[in-house]
Amino acid sequence: MPGDTLEIKAGVLYVNGREADGPLPLRHIYRIQTKDSRDIGYDQRQSYTIPPYTNTLYVVLEDKRVEREQLKGERYLLPPGLRDEDIFLIYKKNWNKDHFGPLRVPEGKWFVLGDNRSNAIDSRYRGFIDPSTFVGSVLWK
Repeated sequence: MPGDTLEIKAGVLYVNGREADGPLPLRHIYRIQTKDSRDIGYDQRQSYTIPPYTNTLYVVLEDKRVEREQLKGERYLLPPGLRDEDIFLIYKKNWNKDHFGPLRVPEGKWFVLGDNRSNAIDSRYRGFIDPSTFVGSVLWK
């Protein structure tokens, strides 16, 4: 909201210095050994390998499911300082989707994030939102 300071550190959102992701059903990319993927139900359209490393699969999974079911694999994070060119075009900072900010939301603007943070085209890539152009509802907060 206007006046808030936000930052994403190691893929976790902080608003005004406090972690804000806790209760949300967020999805991120997880790195899983291909041999372990048979036991995990996942959307194949949201998975990929990086040739020639076909023994590793990158899969979008809900964080709470990974924790609850103790799935094998680790969350894939971009390193700090690795610049995302699309984010750089908007904010002129060497940020990426997993390491973003800190940034203060200007008066009269909103900053929106998707729940599938690894694949969302949100305010990190589009900039601040003018509330008068927004059409929709918050389903949970």
